[in-house]
Order: sequence, then structure tokens, then C-alpha cells
Amino acid sequence: MPSTEASVERWRTALEPLLSDPASAAVLSDLDGTLAPIVARPEHVAVSDRGRLALARIATRFGLCAIVTGRRPEVARDLVGIDEITYAGNHGFELLRPGAARATPSPA
Repeated sequence: MPSTEASVERWRTALEPLLSDPASAAVLSDLDGTLAPIVARPEHVAVSDRGRLALARIATRFGLCAIVTGRRPEVARDLVGIDEITYAGNHGFELLRPGAARATPSPA
């Protein structure tokens, strides 16, 4: 089993291209099971304050911050609570861009 120090160094090396030019990098995440735990009733899902804060920081640093989800993108935005990121809903078939009132179909 590799040491913690070796694991951290491998992650640092892997992330270096992302961190060296964050304005041209994208950070994408799923919602259910990644940003929020899987729950018995999907309407009860919640993103933690810590997760929300991390996403808000990522959104200001990286060229693109997006959530990809099976949910409708407007529902995902309501759950996450951050208007400044992109939401790709219905498994990527709809896009809700930062500040937009409504989602639009993804380009083919």
C-alpha cells in the first residue's frame, strides 16, 4: 500500500495541469451521491454548506464549474443554491447557464 505522502504527490502531479491554468479548466460534478448523499426520497437530498462553499470558490477560480445530473437543471440549481455555475440536467440534454432563467436544449 502506498504511503499517504506518495498518494498526495501523485494527486498533486495529476492535478498540476488543472491548477496551473484554472481559467482554461473545467470542474464537473454529479449531484446525487457526489455533492449530496443518496437518500431514500430524492426530494430530501441536500448539499452541505461546506460543499456549497467549495463550489462557490471553484466557480470563481475555474473557467467552467458545472453540475451534471439526471434531475431537471432548475431543480438542481434550487438544491445547490449557486446561480454562478452551469447545470447540465436530464443527463446532459438540457443546459442551464449561469444567471439564466430557463434551461435550453444542449447543442447536438
